[in-house]
Amino acid sequence: MSTQNHTLIGAYVLNAVDEDERTQMERHLAECPECVQEVREMEETVARLADITVTDPPRQLRDRVLEQVRRTRQEPPPAGSPQEILRPRRIRPWRTIALATALSVVMAIAGGAIAYVFAQQQFTTERQEADQMAAILAAGDAEAAHGSTAEGGRVTVIYSPSHDQAVVSVSELAPVSEDRSYQLWLIDDQGPVSAGVMPAGHNSASMLVGDIQDATILAVTNEPAGGSEAPTTTPLADVEIPTDT
Repeated sequence: MSTQNHTLIGAYVLNAVDEDERTQMERHLAECPECVQEVREMEETVARLADITVTDPPRQLRDRVLEQVRRTRQEPPPAGSPQEILRPRRIRPWRTIALATALSVVMAIAGGAIAYVFAQQQFTTERQEADQMAAILAAGDAEAAHGSTAEGGRVTVIYSPSHDQAVVSVSELAPVSEDRSYQLWLIDDQGPVSAGVMPAGHNSASMLVGDIQDATILAVTNEPAGGSEAPTTTPLADVEIPTDT
């Protein structure tokens, strides 16, 4: 495989090449099974990114909060002299109920608003991460390496030295229960360091891994939900992080 064609793979998958480059890549793919496989795996990773980038915060959540605000009646201040306002009175039962109802409405609005803000922040973070992944895939120095598990699961590492980050695509690992998580590890001369934990019960994911630095291996283990400080099981797969050196 030529270096020039290899560096175009990420841009080709992202449709960020001109017509001449596209023609060049398609000719190359016709005679390079290794690059065909790499394109296929990158396309799967990009498809997962699309699931993130097209997702917006639930509109019904925003609409529900605004509707609650519209329905909340703004009562005018009580009429009367300052003496009347300050005079102690017995609170009638119906007034207590009204106050409790008003308080519950306020709490509902506040809760909905907080939920909307958190949802907005979460989607913003996911979109930023997706943008970073896309930049790595399109980087001219991006290199890919692949590994597999005994059960047929696949692990793809696409590493860009200039970004010092990698996109790790994990797919078709053995199913796990909700009390277990797959965890990624970067391994260097000092030993393993956690590189991220997949959601509990999930066996496929695309993740952004940073601070590669001197790590030479990316490994995947099966851990208790939420991850472990150090691997507690034998790695199911380990992939040599691709570098130009």
